[in-house]
Order: sequence, then C-alpha cells, then structure tokens
Amino acid sequence: MASSPKFKLYTAGNVYLGCLKHLEDCAAVIANQVGGTIRCGHTKKSTIWTEGVDGRAGDSYDEVARIGYERVEAMAEAVRAKQRRVMESS
Repeated sequence: MASSPKFKLYTAGNVYLGCLKHLEDCAAVIANQVGGTIRCGHTKKSTIWTEGVDGRAGDSYDEVARIGYERVEAMAEAVRAKQRRVMESS
C-alpha cells in the first residue's frame, strides 16, 4: 500500500495547491508560482520553504530538498525533545 504524500503546496495567497511525496517535485511546482510555500503538514507553522524568502526554488531543486529535509528533521527533533520532557516530568 502506498503512503500518502507528505508535503503540501500553497500559493502566496495561502490557497492549497496540492500535495506531493518528494521535495524536489515540490520545488519544481513552487518555482513556477509567484511565491508560495512548501509545508510538512497543513499549518503555517509547518512551513519548510517560502519561495523568494528562502531562495528561488528554480535555482536548485536539490537545494530546496536539502533545506526542507533539514527543517523537517529539526521539527521532528523538537517533538521528540518535548516528549522526553513530558516523560521525565511524570
């Protein structure tokens, strides 16, 4: 069974475009938008790339993916740290 796409794409006006499984593919779509974001979830706090702020996705899809995966890992580590604090306090 295939997994569902993890990365969500939004326009600069916060309109949902769709979702994809690979950050390189997201970069290709966002590069053709005037602004926009890639998120690892639907909330704004899960934004991992903002076109024009973090750079231009069209310059390097691989760079978008590298930065995006680093940010996803940082978000996951923050969740793990919070879970450890909760476990330690109980």
